[in-house]
Amino acid sequence: MGIFQLFTTVFYIGDVLSYVRLMALGITTAALAMAINTIAKAISAVPLIGIILAIAVFVGGHAFNAALAALGAFAHTLRLQFVEFFPKFLVGGGKSFEPLSKKYKHIYIKKVQGNF
Repeated sequence: MGIFQLFTTVFYIGDVLSYVRLMALGITTAALAMAINTIAKAISAVPLIGIILAIAVFVGGHAFNAALAALGAFAHTLRLQFVEFFPKFLVGGGKSFEPLSKKYKHIYIKKVQGNF
């Protein structure tokens, strides 16, 4: 059992790396936000329409970044729950959940001969 216990430590390292990936997603979101701010500041120096373009880049870029971050946070945390958390603690058993299955207890279908 000692060698098996040593082998299972690899799974804990994988769990830690999964949470490090979530941290990297947060850092990437912050870096993208800084890049959007820099681009908006550079565009604001354009004469006449610079401010309008800067506001459009700023709002559009940050909206896109927020949507991308929300999607990434949802998908990766869902993966952590179902792939890494549930197999450690969930014990199967019981009967299958089949809410849309057809079970006829008191219905009898009779075949009728003839034209319809």
